[in-house]
Amino acid sequence: MRATLAEPALGRYAGRFVWLELDFDKPVNQSFLNHHRVGYTPTLLVVDPGTDTELASHIGGMSRADFEDLLEVGERRFRGEPVAPADSLIAHADIVASGGGYDEAEAEAIRALALGGPEWPQRAHAYHTLTWAQMAGAHAQACA
Repeated sequence: MRATLAEPALGRYAGRFVWLELDFDKPVNQSFLNHHRVGYTPTLLVVDPGTDTELASHIGGMSRADFEDLLEVGERRFRGEPVAPADSLIAHADIVASGGGYDEAEAEAIRALALGGPEWPQRAHAYHTLTWAQMAGAHAQACA
């Protein structure tokens, strides 16, 4: 992810987002990590600076294109602009999964996949979230 964040193409987000990297193991960072229910690394969050709430979240690494999609969804939610129902569901599933709510995340990912349909740009990401929630939630049979 560090290589992705260092890409010059992301310069267009300067002034719109602040990159913050926290060391998961340092005690000084635990209050932020606990507040945002970060249980795995890497976890990427788009946080509303005024309310300190998550607007979008993703567990694990991602491509630059997927990262830009995450930023765009977070920014649309920040501005109060409409977000497609499937995008909203998968963003919520990621936030819930990062806090250990695997059953809820699994259900949200399944609903997002149904709403998004086969051409939905976030389909691969939704399957990632779904299998992550199933694996972490000890639903090995469903995950397989």
